[in-house]
Amino acid sequence: MRSIGILLGLSLLFVVFVVPAQAGPPDCCCGTDTDGDTHFDLCDNCLLVANPDQTDSDGDGCGNRCDPDFNQDGVVGAADFAVLAVNYGSAVPPAAAYLDIGPDPLDGIVGAADFSKYASTFGGVPGPSGTTAGTTACP
Repeated sequence: MRSIGILLGLSLLFVVFVVPAQAGPPDCCCGTDTDGDTHFDLCDNCLLVANPDQTDSDGDGCGNRCDPDFNQDGVVGAADFAVLAVNYGSAVPPAAAYLDIGPDPLDGIVGAADFSKYASTFGGVPGPSGTTAGTTACP
């Protein structure tokens, strides 16, 4: 019986001192909420623009509200404008929901608000996002 206790004690020491701690998900329960959308910065996919629904239609980790980089090249540019221009005035099909970038609540139409959001970031990078810091898609 005593050997079992010693064995359990040694096993516990091994786990505590030898096995490295695994990094878990970010702590989304507390911290700063820069844009006031009730999502703390570490888990907010659009840090500087309130986006309470956290919609990220293209799945790049950067919320629609701050991601007018439709071709995923890391820069908001002329190619992205062309995508918006072709779709102007139309309802956004589910496959292209990433085009609906402003304002919240998202309205499902590519229109003036979407162009305005695009224009305000032209020549810059999408984001920032607290969930993808350091990536090309949304730095």
